[in-house]
Amino acid sequence: MQHKEAFFKGYQDQVLFRRTWSPDTTPKACIAIIHGVGSHSGGILNIVNPLVQEGYEVCAYDIRGHGRSEGDRAFINGFEQFRKDTFMFLNEITLDMPNVPVFLMGHSLGGVIALDYAMHMHSSVKLQGLVLICPAIIPERIRQYLSNIPADTPNEAAYPEAPDFEQLTRDIHVIREFKRDPLRQHIKTAGLHRGTLTAVEAILQSPQKINVPLLIVQGLDDQIVPPENTRALFDLVPETVSKSYLGYSGMLHNPHDDIGREIVMRDISYWIQGV
Repeated sequence: MQHKEAFFKGYQDQVLFRRTWSPDTTPKACIAIIHGVGSHSGGILNIVNPLVQEGYEVCAYDIRGHGRSEGDRAFINGFEQFRKDTFMFLNEITLDMPNVPVFLMGHSLGGVIALDYAMHMHSSVKLQGLVLICPAIIPERIRQYLSNIPADTPNEAAYPEAPDFEQLTRDIHVIREFKRDPLRQHIKTAGLHRGTLTAVEAILQSPQKINVPLLIVQGLDDQIVPPENTRALFDLVPETVSKSYLGYSGMLHNPHDDIGREIVMRDISYWIQGV
């Protein structure tokens, strides 16, 4: 396996950080990954390693305001910033590997970013498929959060959030790694919540815009994203779309980090091979 790191320019010249992991053979496809809130591109190695072993190139970037990317921490001023950053990220990939199929994968907030991109800009960089791991389809939870802050609160207003890693995984070794990770952050902003709510509502209102092969992976004991929310999203996607839903009993918000993750990654790899 080869590992490379680089910076690139995102939307409005925002400097973003990305990583690439390459197999020792010609890659079957590229899996482009968008991480969740508070995480970063180096925090997804339990996804990266199995996929590279299967012969896939894996690319990931730190979304703005996260990890080693520039920007105020956990801040956006409109969800289109994520969307256009993702386009720039995918464009970097296609310039590097013009003839390699690209799958877009997102976890939690990253799942919403991936869905939003696929619905609005899929034709810009064509996707072979979309993999969503516990996508943050949680409009009620976000509305509740926003109801606790004044309506005139500026988007830049930041609020610390105590981490609860036990909601992510049952694997104590992974939890220990999360606690030691200096790039993980525990802060959110009003702008991030407002932008995410707008994006989630648009997704639920226009599911017919989803027209790329879709896999949703869900921990059935997830306490952050209720499984019924992602199942409802799945049911809204037109039947003309090739779609699959995989639920895992006992698993939490990070199935790829949970006990039994080998089964999850095997199933994701099988799905990608079959598209």
